[in-house]
Amino acid sequence: MIKHSVLLLALCTILTCSHTLPSIKQNGVIASPAEWSFFFTDKKIKLIHSIEASLPNNEQIKVIGISIISPFEKEIHSVVLTIEGIVLLEVIYKDNTVTTIRAVPPFDSEDNSVSLISDVALILLKPSVDTVTRFNISDKEILFRCITADTIIDIHKYLADYSVQMNHYTDKKLLKNTITYTNFNEDTIPQNITFINHGLFGYVLSLELMNYSFFEDNQK
Repeated sequence: MIKHSVLLLALCTILTCSHTLPSIKQNGVIASPAEWSFFFTDKKIKLIHSIEASLPNNEQIKVIGISIISPFEKEIHSVVLTIEGIVLLEVIYKDNTVTTIRAVPPFDSEDNSVSLISDVALILLKPSVDTVTRFNISDKEILFRCITADTIIDIHKYLADYSVQMNHYTDKKLLKNTITYTNFNEDTIPQNITFINHGLFGYVLSLELMNYSFFEDNQK
């Protein structure tokens, strides 16, 4: 029985990670940061989103997310509230470290709180990469590829509707997460974001922008 369970788990893992990094049969050129990271703000900003989470057990959860992004410090201060305004989770993410200020079930589990804020960081913080290569796939699509020590990131910029899709791959070239950004406003802030975790117990986060405001330079 144990042997069969292990085999089943291995099979499920393979199936859920079956999407692999596509090869590119052309030479690319080095891209400037402005080309590939335009949808990540370089200003300190407060974002308010309505968030719908679709969980592996088919459960749907709707919450409000408030995030203060400090791009140069690579810091996010996030608060998750119920629709009625009750605080469920308050955390600070900085330098890949998560500090929990307040948490109630189910977010009082460290795994849950760390997982959530890590996903938020992937969605809202510009990846730390040295070199990004641009490939002109077609007259409607540009691909930017970033390679780091432990991940490969493909950023697809679709020119027809100016949407962006960002795929995170493992160092084994297996697809981990997909993030799409659509309906950009005049400040290049996406009105809609969808995060898909492709793991064995994958889930989906759908974010809709409710409000945002930039901080003055002297505000902390």
